[in-house]
Amino acid sequence: MYFDFATWRRLIWLAAHESSPRRRFGLYYRLLVKVPLIALFNAICLALDPILFPGLRRVDVRQPVFVIGHARSGTTLMHPADVRRWRAFQRVPLPGTVCALGIAEEGRALDRAPR
Repeated sequence: MYFDFATWRRLIWLAAHESSPRRRFGLYYRLLVKVPLIALFNAICLALDPILFPGLRRVDVRQPVFVIGHARSGTTLMHPADVRRWRAFQRVPLPGTVCALGIAEEGRALDRAPR
């Protein structure tokens, strides 16, 4: 499991320098209670993966995998990890995807058009 302790400590340091005591308390609560609890939950889930899904790592993916997500959903964060694992990984930005879908739909409509 990966947890960026350096950034977390930096955020705590920044929270300590917040001028408003109420806001400082809210930041401390999030950083010292919520973030560690979420990180612990993620670590437990990752530890349970091999137990609950023992064959998961041995699955041979033969079909392409398409990862489509909204902005800020983690798809960009996932991209570098996928590129390191699979050399044939391709990233298409949203406008390219929308244009490709439009071209595909237009081509299907042209195929059905009477000649």
